[in-house]
Amino acid sequence: MAVRREDCDYAAFYCEENVWRLAGHPALEQRVCHVVFISNPSRTCALWHQRAGTRDGDPVIWDYHVILAAERLSEPAHEILDLDSAAGFPLAAEEYLAATFPRITRLPINFQPLFRIIDAVEFRRSFASDRSHMCRRTEGGLSWIQPPPPWPAIQTRDQTMNLDTFVQMDGEGPGTVVDLPGFRRRFAAKTPRKHPWGSKTP
Repeated sequence: MAVRREDCDYAAFYCEENVWRLAGHPALEQRVCHVVFISNPSRTCALWHQRAGTRDGDPVIWDYHVILAAERLSEPAHEILDLDSAAGFPLAAEEYLAATFPRITRLPINFQPLFRIIDAVEFRRSFASDRSHMCRRTEGGLSWIQPPPPWPAIQTRDQTMNLDTFVQMDGEGPGTVVDLPGFRRRFAAKTPRKHPWGSKTP
């Protein structure tokens, strides 16, 4: 059974919760999956082909982004499920990297991504968010920067908010942090496929 974008829970600007729910999709139960946080120490990552983009050809600068890497059952490769990608859903890992980071090595280091990779089962067990990062203080009290999802906030028995431990890339935290070449070695096919975005490597 394939995962279809239209069957997934989605709330714009809440990628961490979207992926937490996606990781529990029945179609992924028999597949090895990893949740991947994309960020960097300056929290200014450039990603292309994002649905939040305002102009063709321009990247979106996210403070962080979250995707799911799922092992394919029929071959030793992975596909990426990014509910915010305009390039396709899902995409083979190499195709996703080519579309999302096409010119990344030409940019200053503060726009280049790092990837925190966490086992999906562990992420669903340990992640918690009270959504306070999406609130701002106003004269009338607190208000939402972006409307919250319709489902309840994600909490564990011991935690109500630990999002920052997953987003930060320059210290200890869950899982493993790698750069773009390290991510490609772990998840992308050994032989890059042809794709419609130009160069074979970002």
